[in-house]
Amino acid sequence: MRTTVTIEEIKELRDHWLGYTLTALVSGTTRRERIDTWCAGLDTPSEDEARRLAFTLDILQEVEASEHSRDTCRAWFTGANVGADEVSPGEAIRKDRFDEVRGSARRFIEDIPFSA
Repeated sequence: MRTTVTIEEIKELRDHWLGYTLTALVSGTTRRERIDTWCAGLDTPSEDEARRLAFTLDILQEVEASEHSRDTCRAWFTGANVGADEVSPGEAIRKDRFDEVRGSARRFIEDIPFSA
């Protein structure tokens, strides 16, 4: 799993996928303004934050590549569908539950019911 993320990738998450609030959520930061600091190159995410951001972009692109629209990918990403506690993939990523998110993405891509 990647532990680095580029400024361009953070901008892509912020501007084209998730917006400020969800980008901050998945990274684990509690301050939205950190996103601008990273995008301006004034600071860099910690290794944990970078890993979460890189994973998020990779999984969203994987779902989109399976012939789902970006809007459909966002709907999956914000829906409650991961694990027994039914949190969103974004919340699960924040908690470093990468395997569960990967499984949720696989079920979504393969159109397997989430209750299975």
